[in-house]
Amino acid sequence: MYRIESDPDVKRYLNGPVRVPREEWIRGVKSNLFRHKTLAVLAKDTGQFAGRAALDPYRDSDYLDSEITREIQVVISKNYWGRHFGREVSKILIAAAFDELGAEQVIGIVHPRNEFCLKLLHIFGFEQMGVIPKPSSWQQGYLRFVLSRAVYKKWPQELRCATCQPIETD
Repeated sequence: MYRIESDPDVKRYLNGPVRVPREEWIRGVKSNLFRHKTLAVLAKDTGQFAGRAALDPYRDSDYLDSEITREIQVVISKNYWGRHFGREVSKILIAAAFDELGAEQVIGIVHPRNEFCLKLLHIFGFEQMGVIPKPSSWQQGYLRFVLSRAVYKKWPQELRCATCQPIETD
């Protein structure tokens, strides 16, 4: 994961690459293991690490309830760009947010020049909610998008996650 986090191309729109030595970065990640729930994205054909993804409660707002609002985060290794990993992982995470976690909305935070991500959010039906205003945040000036449960329920079949299966509960 350090390779992805320190890649200037991958991190161009994500606060830039990590600039600390690998061992120091790993210590920092280990100290925050219980705060962030990051998932590994693996290539189906090889099992190789292809990126990371997360679906965390959205806590960076005074007016959005973190119990029903999730923030989607997907970072894909440059080696896997153009192979639809971001789109497929996003489908799975969005389905999990609404169908498994009971979210009412999913938030996406995007740099205004990240054209690929902006296009993907548009395809999924996210609507722009505004701009991150906090001067203290590295995301100041980034765009905030929201996908509501109502819009998700209207997704056409081609957007639905073909491999997602609801969890059976008794």
